[in-house]
Amino acid sequence: MQQNRITFLILVLIFGISCSSKSTKDRISITELEKHLEDISAIQDDSQRKAEADSLWKKLTLEDQIPFKQDSIVVFLFKGEADQVSWNGDFNSWSGDKSFDNEGSRIEGTNIWMLKAVFPVDARIDYKVTIDESWILDPVNPHYQWSGFGPNSELRMPEWNPEPLLERIPEAQEGSLTENILVKSTHLGYYVQYQVYTPVGYESLENLPVIYILDGQEYSDNKLGGTVVMLDNLIH
Repeated sequence: MQQNRITFLILVLIFGISCSSKSTKDRISITELEKHLEDISAIQDDSQRKAEADSLWKKLTLEDQIPFKQDSIVVFLFKGEADQVSWNGDFNSWSGDKSFDNEGSRIEGTNIWMLKAVFPVDARIDYKVTIDESWILDPVNPHYQWSGFGPNSELRMPEWNPEPLLERIPEAQEGSLTENILVKSTHLGYYVQYQVYTPVGYESLENLPVIYILDGQEYSDNKLGGTVVMLDNLIH
């Protein structure tokens, strides 16, 4: 370990109490998907229309194509009986941004709902499907991300790449994270908890920089911020 190339950190965390086997070339395009859905809707025989819709849905599910992505375009899809289906997430401030049209449209003659949108090609977005007034995880999307309020479904756009520092480097030595420490804040007027991260060898080190992170209970959780793993990796 080269001392002159490493910046050690003391981290203080503060918070209030309160798959597919199919190759890409075999997959259909968005234009083909929309045409296929249009053709299914036009089938007169109810049994045949249902069979074709089920077959398409099975194909998309097996190929991990829900939500359906191509370049910067995404098609959210849901299959099920409902009076109204919409999608809420980071893209509309979880229903707070009314300028984003989040209402899905039902493919006539089927129980398939869809919503088409455009996002940055390298985006990673949390979302939920809203069935009538119930917010649920996307039942056919295997990808999800934890938040401070529980899990959300995760949309991974085509050029998104995971943060490599969130994967622990096997050789990286693990720093220490204290248990929660309770203290009465004079300025805030209530109790807060905090934790302190220190690197390996902290006892013999001097003049270390300090980072203070609010909502520390989320940033220190490996399912959420993963800060402890990132610091261990950076120090390594």
